[in-house]
Amino acid sequence: MKLRALALLLVLANLGFYIWSQGWLDGITGVRATGDREPERSARQFQPQVLRVLPGAQGAAAMAGNAMPGAAGRCLEAGPFTPAEANAALAQWRERGVQTANFVPREQAEGMLMLRVDSADAALAAQLTPAAGEAAAPFGKAFAPCAK
Repeated sequence: MKLRALALLLVLANLGFYIWSQGWLDGITGVRATGDREPERSARQFQPQVLRVLPGAQGAAAMAGNAMPGAAGRCLEAGPFTPAEANAALAQWRERGVQTANFVPREQAEGMLMLRVDSADAALAAQLTPAAGEAAAPFGKAFAPCAK
C-alpha cells in the first residue's frame, strides 16, 4: 500500500515537473521554465547589428586612447532621447569624434534612452561639454555626470 502511494506520488511529481518545464505554468507559478533564455534582454538591445569587433591592435589602441592614466575616468550621459532622436544624436556625436558612446534604457521613462560614455577622460569630457559660442549639443541635450 505504501509502495503504491509512493509510486503514484513520484508519477504525479514527474507529471507536474513536465508540465512546468513546458512553460504551461509560467503565468500561474511566476517561475519561468525558460529562465536561461532572456528574449526580453535581447529585445531591449539597441541596434546590436551596428556593433563591431575591432582586431587586437585596433581594440587595444581604442582602449588606450580613452583611458585616463591612473583613473577610470568619469561617467557622462545625455538625454533622454526617443529611439529616433538617439540614432540621430549618436550619428552627430560620431561625426564629432566620440566613438565610445552607447545607449542605456532610462529606468524612469519606458522607451526613452540615455546616451552614455562610461569612462571619459579629461580630453573627451572637454569635447562632450560645449564651450561658450560652440554649436549646441544634438537636440539641446548636453552631456552631464551620470545619475548613478
